[in-house]
Amino acid sequence: MATPTIYSIKPDAQPGAIDISQVWAQANNELPTGFIQLVPLPWNGGCLLLAATAAGKVSICQLSDQPPFVTPLPKQLDLDSPLDILTSFVLGNVCYLLSYQQQKGILRFFTLGNDFALSAPYVYSRTRLPAITPGWTVLQPVTYLNKVYFVSYNAADGAVNLFAVVATAGAPANTAPLEADNVWAWTWARGWTRFAFFTLGGENFFLKTNIAKLNVNIDHLSLDPNIRSNEVLTDAQDALPGALTLSSVRPFYLADGAPHFLAYQAGGQTEFYRLWPSCLGWTREAQLAAIPGATQIVTYRINDMTFALFY
Repeated sequence: MATPTIYSIKPDAQPGAIDISQVWAQANNELPTGFIQLVPLPWNGGCLLLAATAAGKVSICQLSDQPPFVTPLPKQLDLDSPLDILTSFVLGNVCYLLSYQQQKGILRFFTLGNDFALSAPYVYSRTRLPAITPGWTVLQPVTYLNKVYFVSYNAADGAVNLFAVVATAGAPANTAPLEADNVWAWTWARGWTRFAFFTLGGENFFLKTNIAKLNVNIDHLSLDPNIRSNEVLTDAQDALPGALTLSSVRPFYLADGAPHFLAYQAGGQTEFYRLWPSCLGWTREAQLAAIPGATQIVTYRINDMTFALFY
């Protein structure tokens, strides 16, 4: 396994470039093997890292912008069910965790209290059209005009959906008071992967690459959530070297708020790009020989500093 490593990302003195520096490498088993998903979670002005196993056990670390950078906390969460994807969102000033079990298509929504107490889950699944839930390979919460939605996609059949997440008038005691409603269901090409969601001008975009038929796109989620996404840029594989063999693509932001992304090869070669304001391309601003063999990369910001954790 790769040694978990954190790099800082900041503007370089030279215009049009960014500086990448290693600031931490695991020495005390803060992040042991066995985690299938790492989720950065803004928390009380700082940032936590949720580290989940396939069995639904979640360890918690405090992330900081100075040594020791990663501090394991004694609290562990038990989501009491297997998961393939874990993510989070905020609704009504309440933090929610969303776990997803791919084979059965089960979504579980939990509130996460300030003391790390979990509610009982609101459970959602659907096995009939539209918006069948098993088989998703992408599950991403987004915010439209201060309301919460999530996007799902199945790389095997191309099914893509947008769901609204709304608070309900009531719920059983200690249960997340939510409801998921499908807004639209559609079909894309198969094989899209390595999604990097980002915001620009307060609107939602995402970059994605296709491994079934080489392609690189940037899509825009319309400000009206009832309208499906539209392609802003397509067939841009020549602008992203090694697009077919990339291991991970992750978005990040610097202090000016401009969206960037990193593109990582399993051998460790990593390119860092600034997205153009037009969303019609990007400019490479740095490259790095990072640790090889990372299976996950998370990017996060603390006190106007940007970091990337390779695991």
